[in-house]
Amino acid sequence: MTPQNWPTISTERCVGEPLSARHRQGFTALYQDPQVLKSLIGPDMSLSEDAIEQVLTRLVGHWEAHGFGPYGFCMKSDQSFVGYAGLRHTIADGRAEVELLYAIRADLWGKGLCTELAHPTVAQGFSDLNLKEIASFTLPENTASQRVLTKLGFQAEGSGIYGGVPHNFYRASSSALSAGTSP
Repeated sequence: MTPQNWPTISTERCVGEPLSARHRQGFTALYQDPQVLKSLIGPDMSLSEDAIEQVLTRLVGHWEAHGFGPYGFCMKSDQSFVGYAGLRHTIADGRAEVELLYAIRADLWGKGLCTELAHPTVAQGFSDLNLKEIASFTLPENTASQRVLTKLGFQAEGSGIYGGVPHNFYRASSSALSAGTSP
């Protein structure tokens, strides 16, 4: 798939397009929010602007390398950056995985947006990419993210090390979802 025909995603409240440099300002603000970072990488963590730029560059590069990746989502109502959701290749606890990842602005937490944004990317992974499984990882204390994964049909799978930090591991399989567990 080439950049010209990368798909967009429309949800009830948001529109997503492949994450790109166009999302830099909103993405940087997201990663500068201590609440968001606490949910993603742990308490008392911060990232420099250079480190944030490196994260964005890696996620944008995933689209270029693999033809899929995270989407940058904006509200339909005012085009403000909401956050991102999508899939990427990663290594967790020594195992190659395709991971569902997502993050939204803290002021939008508790409104069902993570589930709304992640659902079509999971569906895309199983239908368009023909994935058999998708994994996701949360910090043990991130119960909100664990609820999102459960709503999406992911099953808890134990714990392991991801990004050098203990995480809870979750997995969804195309066979379980087609058998009736629907995100």
